Amino acid sequence: LETPDMIELRKRRIEADMEGGETPSLPYTVIPERQNARIGSSMMGSTHTYDIKGTAPKSKGSRETAVEMALNPEEIDQMDTEAMALRAEAVLREQQANLAKEDLSDMVAEHAAKQKNKRKRQEQKDDKEKSKKYKEFKF
Repeated sequence: LETPDMIELRKRRIEADMEGGETPSLPYTVIPERQNARIGSSMMGSTHTYDIKGTAPKSKGSRETAVEMALNPEEIDQMDTEAMALRAEAVLREQQANLAKEDLSDMVAEHAAKQKNKRKRQEQKDDKEKSKKYKEFKF
């Protein structure tokens, strides 16, 4: 084994961006800032306002739902895009059916029982305090 004369620590993409003279792609997004002359009705208001709407993705309505499904590598080679789309739709329908079937009545009943027990304990505590107050008082 020979020790190399020089070790390359930089990633090739960064080096290419530096040599190309172009602006390198940033790992963050610059949010445009608007300055307000008046603070407004808020007590601790700021003169700096950031326009977050300008950085939000525009395609909100065309957003597709992500579907997770397990595929065998052998099946992937044999499936075309239409078959994958059909399978993804089937998995999505199955997930939605499972969500519709979920029964929350037991959780609601459990919560109601806890509230009932809590009210009973509070009433008993109040009754004890009232009865104690009258018993301690003597003429």
